[in-house]
Amino acid sequence: MNALCVLWLLLATIFFVSLLVHWFVNNPPLLLNYFIRYGKSRAYKPGRFTQLECFDLPKRFFTHFYIVAVMWNGMLFAFHVRSLFWRITPPDWLERLLDAVRAPTNAFDNGAELSIVIAQLLMLLHVTIRLYECFFVSVFSNTTINVLQYAFGLVYYVIVGLTLICEGPDMRSRGAFLTIKQLLDQWRCHHVFGVIVFLWASFHHYYSHVILSRLRKDKTGHVVRTTHSIPYGDWFEFVSCPHYLAEILIYLALALTLGRTIRKEDVSWYLKAPRLQRPS
Repeated sequence: MNALCVLWLLLATIFFVSLLVHWFVNNPPLLLNYFIRYGKSRAYKPGRFTQLECFDLPKRFFTHFYIVAVMWNGMLFAFHVRSLFWRITPPDWLERLLDAVRAPTNAFDNGAELSIVIAQLLMLLHVTIRLYECFFVSVFSNTTINVLQYAFGLVYYVIVGLTLICEGPDMRSRGAFLTIKQLLDQWRCHHVFGVIVFLWASFHHYYSHVILSRLRKDKTGHVVRTTHSIPYGDWFEFVSCPHYLAEILIYLALALTLGRTIRKEDVSWYLKAPRLQRPS
């Protein structure tokens, strides 16, 4: 198990335990509410954590997440493409970072390059759309996030970018160098399905934010309020948080695009294992 797996497992465990406490504890600690909630959902009495509230940041700082995400994921994509087509190895600092977090033996053999390239492109498109929304669509209220949530948001997309690039072969390996034709020859049906699901979910994700922003604007497009009201239209007719549902589908589409396949050597231990004989 590599460092990235341990990190993702640790984060998942923290969030899962926090969720269980929130669900099954009648009066969860106010400090827990302070750290796991943000914006209008934060349920604590104002003034109760005055010393902590001084570290609160405006929710509009979400924009910083996507600035970092676009720059970081764009840079990783550029390094990956240079290594694939021009045999230019990544800089030493990136090699050392990848060596520190990836498994000794990658999950994929050579042949996964197209999957990684498509997944990187889709992630870069996703964070670029989100950055556009932050600048030109979203209308942020005066609610806040705490400094830990802000730090996690900044680190999250860095980890995602590293996770994607670590799913493929080492960029320094001889087999990592391909021509465009060799790369395109790797296409499979799961690539097509993944891209279709991604585009479909991304459209509804974007449109959900458009609907939410319109609730705070007048007919001329000027912001007239920052309060919350009930949205209607598109997936809001079926679920309460279609933007969250669409984002889940976006990440499922990325997993579908990666399309892990089971190889014979992966299950050789099972094939060689002794079997119980059925009594005659």
